[in-house]
Amino acid sequence: MRLISVFLFIIPSLVLSQTINSSCESRVDTLTNSTYYLDVDKPAKIIDGKNSLFKEISKKIIINQESKRLGLDGVKLIITYLITEKGEVTGVRFMRGEEQLQNKAEILSIIEKKKWIPATCNDKNVTSLQVFSLQLCYK
Repeated sequence: MRLISVFLFIIPSLVLSQTINSSCESRVDTLTNSTYYLDVDKPAKIIDGKNSLFKEISKKIIINQESKRLGLDGVKLIITYLITEKGEVTGVRFMRGEEQLQNKAEILSIIEKKKWIPATCNDKNVTSLQVFSLQLCYK
């Protein structure tokens, strides 16, 4: 019983003693050769709401004939992109699902046109990585 009470005291103390500023871990994007941050204090935020991106893309998706012929019952899209320190989108690319789409360029342009509030790290705007994931099931 004593052992449990010691752990209950130590664990909250460790959690509450952490600093607010993150380590601001950065990496280099191989497509754009830009430095982006993974561990940020405040993540990037889309100006007109994340639901607007989901709604707009799900309304515009056109499945190609080959996928229909194969009888696929859905598509999982994974798209990654960078949000610059100015809130602009760059380096948009499909990670999964592009082979099932007829209108790939239109989907990418929807993401590229969105405006964002950039991520911050140590009170500075920084470039950050975003992942858009959407699972669509159709009959």
